[in-house]
This record gives sequence, structure tokens and C-alpha cells, in this order.
Amino acid sequence: MLHRRFAAVVATVVVVLSVGAGSGVAAARHAVTITPAPAFTADQLAQNPGDSWIEPGGNLQDWRYSTLTQITKANVGSLQLAWSTHLDGSCATNPSCGGEGNAVVYNGVQYIATGADAVFALDGATGAHIWKYVPTAPTSAVAGKTFRGFEGVNRGIAMGDGRLYVGQNDGRLVALDMLTGGVVWQNQTAPWEQSYKITAAPIYWNNEVIIGMSGGDSGNRDFVAAYDATNGDLNWIWYVIPAPGDPGFNTWGYKNSYHWGGGAIFDTPILDPKTGQVFVGTGNPEPWNTRPAGRELYVDSIVSLNAATGKLQWYYQTVYHDIWDDDIPGPGVVVTGKYRDYKIIKPGSWVDNPAQGWSGSHAVGVKVKYTSKPKTHRAVVYPSKQGFTFILDEKTGKPLIPTPEMKIVDPNQAQAAGMNLSKVQPIPLGDYWAAQCVEPTQWTQVGPDNQPVVHGCNYTPYNTQQFVAVPHDEGEWMPAAYNPQNNTINICLIDNRAWAFQAIPFATVQQAIHPGAGATAVLSTHGNKIGYTGRLVAQNVQSNKTTWAKTWPDWCYSGTATTASGLVFVGHNDGSLEAYDGSTGNSLWRSGTFPAAADAPPVTYTANGKQYVSVLVAGNNHENDPRGDIVATYALP
Repeated sequence: MLHRRFAAVVATVVVVLSVGAGSGVAAARHAVTITPAPAFTADQLAQNPGDSWIEPGGNLQDWRYSTLTQITKANVGSLQLAWSTHLDGSCATNPSCGGEGNAVVYNGVQYIATGADAVFALDGATGAHIWKYVPTAPTSAVAGKTFRGFEGVNRGIAMGDGRLYVGQNDGRLVALDMLTGGVVWQNQTAPWEQSYKITAAPIYWNNEVIIGMSGGDSGNRDFVAAYDATNGDLNWIWYVIPAPGDPGFNTWGYKNSYHWGGGAIFDTPILDPKTGQVFVGTGNPEPWNTRPAGRELYVDSIVSLNAATGKLQWYYQTVYHDIWDDDIPGPGVVVTGKYRDYKIIKPGSWVDNPAQGWSGSHAVGVKVKYTSKPKTHRAVVYPSKQGFTFILDEKTGKPLIPTPEMKIVDPNQAQAAGMNLSKVQPIPLGDYWAAQCVEPTQWTQVGPDNQPVVHGCNYTPYNTQQFVAVPHDEGEWMPAAYNPQNNTINICLIDNRAWAFQAIPFATVQQAIHPGAGATAVLSTHGNKIGYTGRLVAQNVQSNKTTWAKTWPDWCYSGTATTASGLVFVGHNDGSLEAYDGSTGNSLWRSGTFPAAADAPPVTYTANGKQYVSVLVAGNNHENDPRGDIVATYALP
């Protein structure tokens, strides 16, 4: 593993103070003074954002909840486009790029990254460009490897002690001077030649920058690491895939899997400053299937680490022996709630009926005995790809909502041959919020092999003989905002998203997979996206029940933000921004559209005493939404 620190500036930094433009609203020329951020204390980083938005998730607990109240349910209908600006075409037309990160804001200045890892400083009141940083491609490479360029996603940046911290698609972590955008230090955290990349936003805490490493399905060994915020030196590192001698190593049938077993960290870590615990959701194993039997720790898990040392404190695995790519891709939240002690008397079964489509799975025969009145707990809450919300005790990792290991009963179990599936899966009681089975109207066409496609549900097995369509990536990376006023998280998802899978024989996979060149071991297709819809859900984190839900004709990919005035803001793939009543789910306002999709989470802040709501309108590279390079920002007249 490489950890090289460089002091030299290897980037282009342009100080511009230019006029932004877009959609008929030009950002006026404006002289703005940048105030460097202090070395924020733990208490400051735990506070909900107000005038500034200093962490990617608003605070370290990733609430995305603003205390600002200038914009209310009564006047939100009067919001107007205050300014918009183009980010110099960065990632605007590249089909491999996506705009999925939100800005951080300090003292009226926005700092925002594009999918090409360019960083811009913008006047938050006008959109005027102050400076920009453009990364320079690495020049060193192993034989036969060429860096394809800065193209992908960048889900945000962190700030603290006068610096901005940005992870890049070449595996570098870079610290920028907030005043100029110049490089202060950089660390090649892992070799890009093995397809390592940083797509998740870093977080800043206690003079550390904590990152999650992502290689996606590229065949590497992903990790969480902390670096000294002053000079970029490595403080600690924790690997998702255990090496020989590490706890959990014997849970893998492939004994060399620690070289390429996956476990990507797709989104931002969250941290509780009160306890010093950092939490991440980990990615799927590699290859996706044809693996020997085993639980394969610590993929598909929610993990607690000591933020000062990186030592594993606890883990909770949400899918056993995953063959469906059902990992934990998004950030969770840390909240306080009331929960009852319980005993699971009988775990019961999870019964699939694909013919019933959205609601085709249900629990049967579960028996739980509650043994106490509600008690206050600090909880870690993670929505999953499958439409389940996992709610765990922060100290122990034990589910606070009963989560029996249910036997999976599916009419297509014969197709499990050779997949070495677990017979049980942990499924939380409460309401699920995404389709559990493929709709009967989906996948009426034949598969790539010209054979009928089997309709399945979340845990329906597939093998090397036939394509099976299952719900896939419905609850994606999109951050869910928390509102402490009603104890709900607002989940944005792609509902009825279904892919068809067929396994590749083990012998073929074994020949192909090696570090940096992963083999998913799956043939897949998403067909023609029939039936895809969007959904915005309010899920109560104390009961795990759905408070309200809204179905969209377009999918929801942006994530959400909430405010103390009871609003929920969310983007659409027509480029518009919408505001909902957080209590009822009623739509209160929707902006005009743009020629790109608003697939990034919104943020809100003040500049010159005025509240603004801002969103990156640039599309994403997963569903191929329309691309762009626009920051759109709204305010009251």
C-alpha cells in the first residue's frame, strides 16, 4: 500500500472572481472576503448547521438539518432563483462523470467539487467565482496502466484549520488553502493503478481527515483511514477485508481474498464527537457470486471504529453471503431515541411471492417479546439498498428494532445451486419502503440469452443457467436527512429499479480476478428501465414505521435536507428543486427546470444575512441522467 506525501503543488489554481451565469440569472460581480475556517472543536462539529454548512453532512452525525428559519412553510412558495453559475464545463458532458456532491459553506462562501475533482470557491450571495483548483493527472504508472482521467463522482469535501480536504479519483487526498485553492499537501493514499479511488467526502475531526476508500467492483482491498490534517501523514488504517491472522479472516472461503475482496466505502463516514466513534457502511464482496460458503466479514456491514486509533469496536452485517450487490452505500445518521428491550422468541420466515410485485415479500411466524418500557439510546441508523432501515445501539451494535434472522422462503430456491447462500437473513421489523419484488409488468422482454427472464425478489437466487430479475440499488448512496422535531429520516430512492443477473462459472472468474482487475462474476442488464419510479419517504427512527411517502414519475437521486422550519428540500432529474412539508409530505414549492439533473443533496446557509438554498445540477453516472455543471441557488425576494 502506498502512502506518499508530497509538498509540491501539482495542480492548476486559478483565481478568477468572475461572473457566473445560467438560466437567465447572472451572478453579479462582487468582492467577497474569504475567512479561513478555524480548527473546529468537537462541539462545533456536532452542532447543526446554521449560517454556515461546515461538514459535508451538515454536522458529523450527518443530520443535514439546518437551524435556519427565514424560509418557512408559509413563504417557501415565494422562493426565486437568486443566481446560477456554470462550473467552467467541468464534467458537463462526460458520460463517466456525475455531480453527486453538495457544497460546504463558511462565512458566505461556497466550496464545491465536481465529478472531475475540480474545486470551486463561489460567493454564496452571487455565485461569483473566486478561485478554482484543477487536479493534474498522475505521471507515474506501472507498465500497461494509463490513468483514464478525472471522471467519476466526488461526493463532497471537508474543511478545517484553514484548509479544504478533497479526495480524488486517482486515490489522492489533497489539502487546499481556503484563501487561494493552492495545494498545501497531498497523499497518494493507495495506487490508482489498482483502481483505488476516493468518491466519498472526507470528514474533519480532531485535526484528522478521515476517508473511506472505494474501488467499486475493481478488485482491491478497501479501507477507512485517518490522516494528519496539518501534513497529510497517515495516523491509522483499518481494512474491510481481514488479512491472515486478523479476526474475521476465516470467514472467507477464498484465502487470498484480502488482495481483491472489495468492501468499498461509497459514501461519507459519520462520527459521534461525544464518544469518538466513527461509523461506515461497507460495500459488497468480490466476486459477486460463485464464492465458497462463508459470512465474509466485514463486507455488507455497518462498522464502528475508534476515531482516534482505527480499532474495530463492533460490526453488524446486514446481508449474509451477498450475491445481489446489496451493500450499505450511503451515509447513516447518529440520533437519540427511545427503544424497548426485547427477546426474539421465534425468528420466523421471510416469504417471497414474486407475482405480487412491490409488496411481494412479508414476514411469517415472527414472535417477539418486549421486556421493558422505552429507554433512551444513542442509535446508529442506516437505510439499505433493499428498502430496510437498520437501527443499532451505538455502544454495542445490537439492533434496537427487533431484527430476526429469518429463513428465506422463495419459489425459485432451486436456482441457488452452487451459490452457497445463507439460509437466513437479518430483516428489521417495521415498514419497508422500496419494492421487494419485481413488478409483473417489468421484464416482459427476453433476456440477453433470448430466454424468458425469471421474476424474483430481494433474496431470489440466480445461477449460471438463466437470467433472474431482482430489485437492485433502490436505496442507493443518496443521503437521508434527519429531522429531530419528528424523529424521521427523509429517504430519497429509485423505486422498482430492477436488474437481471446470471452468474459466470467459477472457473472463468478465477482466471480473471486479480488486484486492480476485479471480476464481478455476473452477467447483468437493466433492460429498458420499465417501471422505474422515484419515492420520497419519511421513516420514523424510533418505530421504524413510514410516516408518509410520495411516489414520483421520475426517480429520486439527490438526497435530502431538512430545516427547523419543518421543510424538506430534494432535487429532481429535470433539474428542479422541490420543498415539502416535513410533517405531512405535501409539496409546497417547486422551482423551474434546468437541462441537467439535480442529483446532489441540497444545502442551505446565509450570506449577508439572507438564507439561500443551493444544489448542484449536474446529473449522475449511474442512471445516465442529463449532465451539466450548474449550481442553482434560491432565496426569497
